[in-house]
Amino acid sequence: MDLDRPIPLASRLVRKAWGSEAWLNAAHPGGMAAIRGGPGEAGGPATLAELVRRHPQVLGPWSRALFGDRAPVFAKLITTDFPPLAHIGFRRRVAPGAFLRRLFMEHALMRSLFGMLAVRDAARFAGFQRAYHDWAALQSIGGWRQDITEDLERALRRFLKPGQEASLASLLRSVRQNRALIAADLNEVDLREQAGRLILLRGGVIHSLFGLSHQVHPRDHAQAALQELITEIRARASRGAPGALLESAARRAHRWRPEDPAPKSEAWLPLDERGGLTLAEVQQAADTTHSLCDFFTPFVWKGRLAFRKGDPTTGLNNDDLSSFAAGVEFSPHRPADYLCQPATQRCRGGRLTRLLDAPGKWPFFSIYRLDLDGTSRAEAVWRADRPKAAFRHIVALGGSVAVRTPGRRAVARPLEPVFVPATLSTGYELASRGEASVLIIAVPGPRPGP
Repeated sequence: MDLDRPIPLASRLVRKAWGSEAWLNAAHPGGMAAIRGGPGEAGGPATLAELVRRHPQVLGPWSRALFGDRAPVFAKLITTDFPPLAHIGFRRRVAPGAFLRRLFMEHALMRSLFGMLAVRDAARFAGFQRAYHDWAALQSIGGWRQDITEDLERALRRFLKPGQEASLASLLRSVRQNRALIAADLNEVDLREQAGRLILLRGGVIHSLFGLSHQVHPRDHAQAALQELITEIRARASRGAPGALLESAARRAHRWRPEDPAPKSEAWLPLDERGGLTLAEVQQAADTTHSLCDFFTPFVWKGRLAFRKGDPTTGLNNDDLSSFAAGVEFSPHRPADYLCQPATQRCRGGRLTRLLDAPGKWPFFSIYRLDLDGTSRAEAVWRADRPKAAFRHIVALGGSVAVRTPGRRAVARPLEPVFVPATLSTGYELASRGEASVLIIAVPGPRPGP
């Protein structure tokens, strides 16, 4: 396969009970990005994952030194029709035991509700889900402190087994009171107020978009070593330190413990879109998620009523919850502690914004945003050096951007990213006729910059 060209990718749409995720450029089994236009030659790779497996040199020596022969980062685009709010980390000190008891209570209450329901087909489940959805969305905005269970009681009566009506009001009140205690301990963030700014969620930080489960991801035990290493390498690189020596040091720094689940830290970029919340999420390549509780969509339809997480008939058990909660970071923080301050400068063709390039704090990936100001008569062009140290992901947020090298081109559009391999023999350029915005995603290189 020709590795001296930008490679267009096709994202994979993953439907969820609460909305959808477009996995834009993943080399992960959960949503592998395809190479647009097919393999291009007999027997060539059809997906980004296959390309990296066959030709790991496309990642670049720097990325391979830090993270091995795998694509270390990918992006998603998340949409949901729930309120544009999120819980992020603890706002006050919480005893782990007390928090765990509330999780136990939440799941016990959901098991009780599950046992009350008589939902025998997909149509009835859809009716139940709509009623529950509306109640949960309204309650979440009020911190689960609004005593308005009557409407839900009336809506749910036709979905109950005979004789359960009298128990429903008490159950819903207990659900609301327990969730109010959980929500009160967490920071609530209005994502509309953070549009255009990154929110960093390292492994261990409890978080939830309203509409999704409260969850936590495994921590990266190499984070501290990577932060120190990349910071030192950048200082030495400015003094001309030999590349081979630096790569050797990087290989020694990033070691995985076989007993640990694959780590996942992620960054959210809220986008100001009409019709609901849209969130660009950039994350480490693993997709390990530990769901602690699900206020919004605890049940799904799988030919029968089932819990969305854990055992289909009983959900998550206390041992599962205890194991997941052991990885939670309980230290309290302010919402501002999770935010990145963008830095924008004019450049040829438009504006370049550093959203994230701080390996001393975040060694997993870097993100720049480029806004091009082309017109129908005058093309806007931004030129970049050859990415010989590490690959680039070009993810379009709006408009159409040509990713060009001499004699070759690929076009990045929303849901159609472009992979720029480190095997390019020249620099590349991004060009647009009309206004367009792209994210340039990579790993923090030996020197800062996109």
